[in-house]
Amino acid sequence: MERIKKKVLEKIEKSKTEQIKFLKRLVSTRSVNPYMKDPAKSSPREPVELKAAELIFNKLKEIGLSPKFEGLSPLRPNVVCQFGKKGKTLIFNGHLDTVPPAQGCRVKPFSAVIKAGKLYGVGSLDMKASLCCYLFMAKALLPYKNHLKGKISLQFVIDEEPLAASPFGTKYLLERGYLGDAAIIGEPGSHKITIGNKGGYRFELEVFGSPVHTGRLAGMGGEKRGLECDIGNGKSNQGPGEFSLS
Repeated sequence: MERIKKKVLEKIEKSKTEQIKFLKRLVSTRSVNPYMKDPAKSSPREPVELKAAELIFNKLKEIGLSPKFEGLSPLRPNVVCQFGKKGKTLIFNGHLDTVPPAQGCRVKPFSAVIKAGKLYGVGSLDMKASLCCYLFMAKALLPYKNHLKGKISLQFVIDEEPLAASPFGTKYLLERGYLGDAAIIGEPGSHKITIGNKGGYRFELEVFGSPVHTGRLAGMGGEKRGLECDIGNGKSNQGPGEFSLS
């Protein structure tokens, strides 16, 4: 196994020039999510990430894999690809969409220009470089797929940026059986490898009173009181002019 590991790492290192070339193409391929301010309007029939998805799909075919488009619409598909053999499944998941270009960019946002050993462009860090890593990891592993003790599942998903809660991307794949025993998500961040992450639970509460920052206590006449909401019956102990969550 150590011999195979060494050969895989050598293949990855030798493909460095090809990796950079493909990453430049991927960053130059626009996939800006237009629904950042109003995620509820996101549509599966707008080809937001289509060109990037096609680029990934064709590269996977080129290296000898059998990718598939999976989505509510052919205009906005996810790309999935699996190889290996029966056993546990390890997922590599990442999103195709990007945020809009930042104001005051010092380089053209889709130029994928390299300066001082760094590649600049919208989505280069979050997270097209990671998608590129997935591809070339798969290319290096493919000759040794029969030595794997399970299956590799690559998932290139859409519509992550606005809330990371889209029904069209990862959620869509999970509901269609693209499950795994573990997943690696190559989002940018620190150099630490973590085994968990904070989650999110979104809900809507309607309250009455004067608005105040949730990090403060609000009160009148020096008296500090909190708002205790009983979601079951809608009762609260709120006083006039007070609003905080406790």
